[in-house]
Amino acid sequence: MLGADTAEIHLVDGFPMDVCVTTRARKNMIDSRPKWFVRQLMKIRRRIETVIGQLVDYFEIEPIRTRDTWHLTSHIIRKLLGFTVGIYLNIQAGNEPVQFEGLITT
Repeated sequence: MLGADTAEIHLVDGFPMDVCVTTRARKNMIDSRPKWFVRQLMKIRRRIETVIGQLVDYFEIEPIRTRDTWHLTSHIIRKLLGFTVGIYLNIQAGNEPVQFEGLITT
């Protein structure tokens, strides 16, 4: 990728994993990437930021106070399971998958 900052990551418990992290080009940078590619990246980024924001807001995933790895992973898994069930219920109700506001009506 040319025109924006990129970083290569090789890790994950001894298993080779290649991840290319790209950022948006600044105003003073020339972006040589195709417009369709940049639009697709922004669409994916917007969805990821929405999901992270919902995990923080609805499931309070930020203030995790655990003493060991076992409880930390089980806590995060429970939060992600609740999020996944919410997405499933939204799909069953015919709503957008991550629109939790209209899922439960009082």
